[in-house]
Amino acid sequence: MWLAGICLPDDSFGKPCTNIIGNFFYKRFCCKADPTECSWSGRWRGANTQHLLPIRYSRGTLSSCGSLDCAINHFTLKVSNSSEIYGDRCDKLNLFGLVGKATCGYIAWYDELGEVINSWYKTR
Repeated sequence: MWLAGICLPDDSFGKPCTNIIGNFFYKRFCCKADPTECSWSGRWRGANTQHLLPIRYSRGTLSSCGSLDCAINHFTLKVSNSSEIYGDRCDKLNLFGLVGKATCGYIAWYDELGEVINSWYKTR
């Protein structure tokens, strides 16, 4: 199942919410709205592994959405992979044997059962 509202937590994530109940509830999910993080190209980081993932976006002729080239250059793992970007919203991709769904600055990765097993977020 695709989660439509996934995005990267903002700086107030985990801090007390301001509400009439007081500081009892904490923010569990707050979304950033930084348009500079909405591009495909750049540095991404794996949430589970903390691998740094440089990604290059190409507006290709094979897909109206374009394609991605990604490499992991870590001392425990050195691999590269490419994916066409597809979907009605140009937000789906397949890399390293996983299916991903992207929102601005965030990619959720799913296994064959549709369970989220990892995520990547855009870094500076």
